[in-house]
Amino acid sequence: MKTLEFLAGKIRKAKSVLIFCHVRPDGDTIGSAFALKYGLESLGIKGDVVCDSDYPSKLMFLPYVSEVYKPEKVNKTYDLHIAVDVASENLLGGSWSVFRSNKNVMCIDHHLSNERYVEDYYVDTTASASMIVYKLLKILPVDIDVRMATGVLLGIVTDTHCFTNPNTDAETLKIASETLALGADYNKIVYETRKVDMARAKLLGEMVQKAHTYFGGRLFIMVTTQEMLVKYDLKSDANEGFVEHPLLIAGVVASVSLLEDRRDFYRVSFRSRGAIDVNKVAREFGGGGHINASGCVIRGSYEEVIERILRAFDINSDWEK
Repeated sequence: MKTLEFLAGKIRKAKSVLIFCHVRPDGDTIGSAFALKYGLESLGIKGDVVCDSDYPSKLMFLPYVSEVYKPEKVNKTYDLHIAVDVASENLLGGSWSVFRSNKNVMCIDHHLSNERYVEDYYVDTTASASMIVYKLLKILPVDIDVRMATGVLLGIVTDTHCFTNPNTDAETLKIASETLALGADYNKIVYETRKVDMARAKLLGEMVQKAHTYFGGRLFIMVTTQEMLVKYDLKSDANEGFVEHPLLIAGVVASVSLLEDRRDFYRVSFRSRGAIDVNKVAREFGGGGHINASGCVIRGSYEEVIERILRAFDINSDWEK
């Protein structure tokens, strides 16, 4: 692993940088990317952002939505490619070939499951990738403005779920406080990323109503089917963040949210509290993330997927801790 000082040295030599987000982007990958982009541009380095997915609706309030390239729209070369908050190359989606078209690549990430897929990488299992970008901007050095501070705080707020996750520590709060002093609007970020319209509220209600619990009520599993999405006229990102809600139910220490992407193909989000390590569970299916927040893709019928998830939890979890 390289140091942030090493990465900063390579970045300073570049005249143009293309920054890569992961598919199904969240606040951390987008916030990190644009904090870095604006920081580089303040140094006279051209920065662009690419992502192989549309923005989720909860991030549409951001003013730079239109500035994100799709990989097929990248028609120029850059001195350096940087992936932010991307734990593995498959999470680049269709951007992968663009990323690898340059031999000068690096990765900045905070996932425990990061696959170290480039030589120049920096991984620190801190609360958000945006915190690492914040430190990098200071090393470059960059005079951090409100746009960069907003991106950093967006990453922190969304990845700590408003400072409620176990990954929130003194450093997290310190950096968040510094972004507020620089003008980032915490209240707006929280409202925009957590608000739910009536259609999504009805979807959540049906998901909870049809959910099942296992292991004595400790594990909560719910599903979003294509039929539900059609019923409420919603897109596939409509259940974003819903996996958090069951953890507020007394006795529930792990939550699973399945999204039926297409027939016999499910996108799965895991969340947990305390000692239940959902990263281990996700890795059983080729996914990963953090101890208390991970994801993966599982193929099979609904019944088969549930059976495999329960088996993975049974093998990897001590429910008595």
